[in-house]
Amino acid sequence: MTQVFVKAGKVKRNGHELFTYTVLSEGHSGYSENGSDIVCASLSSALELVMDILEKSDIDFDTDFDGDVPKARLSLSCTKEQSEMARRIIEGYAQFVSDLSESYPEFVEITTEV
Repeated sequence: MTQVFVKAGKVKRNGHELFTYTVLSEGHSGYSENGSDIVCASLSSALELVMDILEKSDIDFDTDFDGDVPKARLSLSCTKEQSEMARRIIEGYAQFVSDLSESYPEFVEITTEV
């Protein structure tokens, strides 16, 4: 099962309030074998789309991938001006994963703190 965790928060850094978002995806869904698993492919494609949109929106983010586990983490901190765009992107991703979880409940689980 793939477990996805999406969290939003706020931190103060250098006297400025920053909005933070973290996405953690861990585990192989087990729907099918590696390389032919449509659930894992959907999750991977969605996260790559999020990264592309963030990049094109000039919102900085960090990623950490471990293909052996499989595990991916996306973290970002942004200003108030960028926060509305970032929130929409992350909430859209969370909704997609939630919908996928409803269709494949044995293979995807999502926890959100948004």
